[in-house]
Amino acid sequence: MKVLICGSWESHKAFTFARESKELGERLAEASFDVILGSGTGVAKHVLEGFNSIPGHKRSIFYLPDLKEMKRVGEEMGEGADLVIQTGSDYPTRNLTQIKVADALAVLGGADATVSEIINAVLDYKKPVVVLDKTGPVAAIVRMLPKTGNKIYLAKSVRSMVEFLRLMNTSPQQTPSVPVHSA
Repeated sequence: MKVLICGSWESHKAFTFARESKELGERLAEASFDVILGSGTGVAKHVLEGFNSIPGHKRSIFYLPDLKEMKRVGEEMGEGADLVIQTGSDYPTRNLTQIKVADALAVLGGADATVSEIINAVLDYKKPVVVLDKTGPVAAIVRMLPKTGNKIYLAKSVRSMVEFLRLMNTSPQQTPSVPVHSA
């Protein structure tokens, strides 16, 4: 299973969720899931740190937008990915590319771009999304979304995030045992 990690790429915003992000990376690696990351900074940096600390047969992939776009907003490429794919596209198109190749999304924090990724994943690509509850405005917005066909799960812990992903990996059509939109 390929899990797209969503959240802020800015270090000062991602710092709040560094411990949870690192734990998520470790647990995804232990489950032998691959991770898809934007540029490998912010939340993705912490996830990758945990992910790379666990040996095994798994892969980390950066999907980069056009390098001029990254420079324009002040984003840089992190280190440690097994594969770097330069899409040459703007951010919205790059985000859709990542969503399309992912099997599921895992969200820690984030802002408007993260919300659009969630909406595109669920409505356009029918991908399951797990959001760590109480990680900022994105979790609050998810609570307000209309029913999404049991594709969005608010998790109380990183452990329950990975359990949801395991369930979706083995039974993609099965409804989660814990109700969607609750912790």
